[in-house]
Amino acid sequence: MIALALVAALAAGTLDKAFVRATHPSLSDAEFEKKWAGAMVSPVLFIRSYPAAFHKLVAAGPRPPGPEGLCLGDAHPGNFGFLSLAGKTRFAYNDLDDSGYCPIGFDALRYFTALRLFFADEGLFKEVLEQYVDTVKDAGRAAEVDKSHRPDWKKLRAKGIEKTAGQGKLAGEDVSAIPAAEKQAVLAAAAKDAGLRALRILDVAAATHEAGGSGGLKRYWLLAEKGGERTIIELKTAGQPGVEWGRSAKKLSMEQRLPLLKRAFWGNEARGDYFYATLRGARFLVRDRFTKKSLKVEELAGKGRRDVLRAQASAMALIHAKAWDGTKKDDLRAWLLAESKAQAAVWRAAYAAAKRK
Repeated sequence: MIALALVAALAAGTLDKAFVRATHPSLSDAEFEKKWAGAMVSPVLFIRSYPAAFHKLVAAGPRPPGPEGLCLGDAHPGNFGFLSLAGKTRFAYNDLDDSGYCPIGFDALRYFTALRLFFADEGLFKEVLEQYVDTVKDAGRAAEVDKSHRPDWKKLRAKGIEKTAGQGKLAGEDVSAIPAAEKQAVLAAAAKDAGLRALRILDVAAATHEAGGSGGLKRYWLLAEKGGERTIIELKTAGQPGVEWGRSAKKLSMEQRLPLLKRAFWGNEARGDYFYATLRGARFLVRDRFTKKSLKVEELAGKGRRDVLRAQASAMALIHAKAWDGTKKDDLRAWLLAESKAQAAVWRAAYAAAKRK
């Protein structure tokens, strides 16, 4: 079984700092150490920070049930929320950094392993798992998030601008100043990029973000005027997708990735948002900070939390459903129940071992 293989791998010291470091070749030692420190807060942040290590680790075990298909890549309860796409609001998985092809079982396993680490509530876990397997077999049973959670996009943008750029310059705990020469280089590169040159850029700063899957990656924030209103455009270094560190037989080119993933996961290519740009010799993912609103499920309680998690499981199931064709519902439930329990134990133990060093 995969669970036994993973436990044995952990016992041999596989999921250690060196193993994780190998999945981040683009980070300098200093950048990786900063990311590692940010992950050493809790088992939840530990698994959230290293989707590539997760895929590399599970690939060492036997193949899961189900074929290869399009995977979210970094599926966990913190990576779902609302998106504003072509004037419409959609609840969906919202982080494409690690998406691509992988064995579909590993994608679901990452979500349910993370769910166990987020909430030590077996009843809640089983309810969300049941929602997933129900929706895999019958799309009509999908749960939707309550409309009360939907953001007011105008208010969200106004509040964000007031917090970070209220004086017409980027400032505050979320950003830090960059040298004038670096700022000019970013502005010059943006002026040459087809997707960015239409913006009127008012200021540039570095975004401070050390934890989570994007921790350690270089980020710029651009205070800009777009369509007659101010917004903040984020440019985040585009690394190798986490799924490609696992058992991925099919890979997407950088030209294919975003159009295909946006259609598959969102039903909309959102051409003016979520695209790649090249700045200073590096490729960045570009997105408007105020067309995305994640829901912090850890801040919800009771029925509100259950309903949002059930909506997440449904959204994931609708993407996975075709790949699970032919898999019995009872077999799928039993596999995810057992393997997520084993995986959660692996990541808790690896985190505890890392903290002791």
